[in-house]
Amino acid sequence: MREIKFKVWRNYLKNMSLPFDLETFADDQCECGAGDFTVNENEGDALLQFTGLHDKNGAAVYEGDILEFLDGSIAHIFYCLGGACFTTDRNGITMYDSQLDRTAKIVGNIYETPELLEDKK
Repeated sequence: MREIKFKVWRNYLKNMSLPFDLETFADDQCECGAGDFTVNENEGDALLQFTGLHDKNGAAVYEGDILEFLDGSIAHIFYCLGGACFTTDRNGITMYDSQLDRTAKIVGNIYETPELLEDKK
C-alpha cells in the first residue's frame, strides 16, 4: 500500500508547501509552510497528491510534477478522473503509472515552472 501524502500550491503566495500526511492534516499540526489548509481552487490553489512513484533520483512524484525522460521528452503528471490512476501525457500518449519508467526525473512542476511545458510544444 502506498503512502498517502500531499502538498499544497498556494497561488497567492506563489509557493509550494512541504509534504504532509493525512494524520498531520487531521490534527491541524502541519508546519508545511502553507498556512491554513483552506484550498481555494477559484484562486488557483491546488491540493496535490503523492502518486506512490519516485523518479530516478528517488524523489517523490506528485500531481503537477513535470518529468523529463531519457529521450528528452517532457510530460506532466495528472490524476485521471476515470479511475484511480495517475497518468502522464508524453508525446501525445497517455501512460499509466505502471508504464512510467524509473529513468525519468522531476525537472519542475506546472505551478512554479510551467514554461518547461511550453518549450516542448
